[in-house]
Amino acid sequence: MKTKAKVILAGGNTSFVAVETANGDVAVIELLGCEKISLGNILIGYWNELDIQVIYNESRAKQLAVFVHDCGLELDVVREQYFTPRILPQAPPTERSEPANPVGGGPAAVIPELHAVE
Repeated sequence: MKTKAKVILAGGNTSFVAVETANGDVAVIELLGCEKISLGNILIGYWNELDIQVIYNESRAKQLAVFVHDCGLELDVVREQYFTPRILPQAPPTERSEPANPVGGGPAAVIPELHAVE
């Protein structure tokens, strides 16, 4: 059954949006087009169906193509999983000597090795 939900978080430069349903569940959707959405917009859709769907933005009287990523979450979990920037760990420095630069002058650029993240 389609239900209404209010936009409570928007990802800024990402296309992720969190909505809160009338019963307090939070769903995470991804906008699939260039549509504009604002905090407080009322959206109508199937929030518990994890799939691509067309929802209705009642506040702007427009349809939107979205992908519902998750539903039934607590707001703190949504913030942590979808709206907190992640910093990838850097590879440890290597102990190689710097090779000569064949073009001239100084040492060549050293390309760091890739290390698996555990």
